[in-house]
Amino acid sequence: MKQLRIFSTVIVALLIASLASAQTVDTQSVLKPTKTLALKEYKVISYNVRLSMAADTDGDNRWENRREASLKMVAEQKPIVMGLQEACPDQIDYFDQNLTGYKHIGVGRDDGDRAGEMMAIYYDTSRLTLLKSGTFWLSETPDKVSRGWDAACNRTCTWGFFKVKNSNNGFFYFNTHLDHLGREARKNSIELIVAKIKEINPTGAPVILSADFNSTTDNAIFDPLKAALHDARSECKVTDNSITYNGFGKIEGNPATNNDDEQVIDHIFYSGVTPLTFKVLNGDYGVPYISDHYPIAFTFRPGLAKSGRARLLNGSSPRKKNVAPGIATQKLGSTPAKNCPAKEDEEKCCSGNSCKMKEPTPTKK
Repeated sequence: MKQLRIFSTVIVALLIASLASAQTVDTQSVLKPTKTLALKEYKVISYNVRLSMAADTDGDNRWENRREASLKMVAEQKPIVMGLQEACPDQIDYFDQNLTGYKHIGVGRDDGDRAGEMMAIYYDTSRLTLLKSGTFWLSETPDKVSRGWDAACNRTCTWGFFKVKNSNNGFFYFNTHLDHLGREARKNSIELIVAKIKEINPTGAPVILSADFNSTTDNAIFDPLKAALHDARSECKVTDNSITYNGFGKIEGNPATNNDDEQVIDHIFYSGVTPLTFKVLNGDYGVPYISDHYPIAFTFRPGLAKSGRARLLNGSSPRKKNVAPGIATQKLGSTPAKNCPAKEDEEKCCSGNSCKMKEPTPTKK
């Protein structure tokens, strides 16, 4: 197993070293540096919508009963950008038809077009201009439809480079969803994403990354990401310690798991902007649960300012690592216990056959 792990690490290193510069974005010709901190504030949202194909198991919580609540949430929050996870083609169609003033970028993970879940990025066309975008697969062959390492599903990361209208401000937005089962896949995917961010954005323009990481941030797989970007939940002066995965009430209604940090698996990371607030959107949008994940919102200002000590929305001190003591002993890349039952439906995927479980690799004794 040790030799296999070393071999995997070497392969990832070679993959990262061989990434082409074709996707590199020239930000210097678009964004002009300024010494004055912008006064405008911008909000972005990361939202795992819970795939519509799970209607049989979701019952009253199926997508048809929650979709209007999603529109209400967007109308109330007014994000400049929103990154979706688990969005199936019919869900994308619904948002396209009903989210006035927004357009999306992204492709289906199973064919590079519409098949399978999409890591769609919706952006406010009245405030942003899309200058360039792309999608890569979280695998050893990121430039083509593929499944990486020990992942159960095809996984993608979609990105866009946006310029704020009538300003010199702009930023990259990356949106992804790490595998729910593959340990090596989650670890290697983060390394690949960090490498891709550096490749696409060599001049260091502001970056925001949103995702359902299927992991808590004390996991060692986050080390490369923490070296490149900042965790919004930890760095915002006004922050929130609420869980993000609710399991349609199965988590919060269970005394054994209620408020456990192991349910904090949705995160937003950033660089090059001033963090203001981080909030878990667990309010009332007209249904018991808007999804089995709560959306999370990050508000920031373009430009940099000295950061202050974070304080929670409820006035208490933020968690040191955003995780429960029990998770600290979790093995590298292991899947949080909460995810397995709920995520079994993801095996159906949107196309019905792209997420078949891989047989576990036999362990040599």
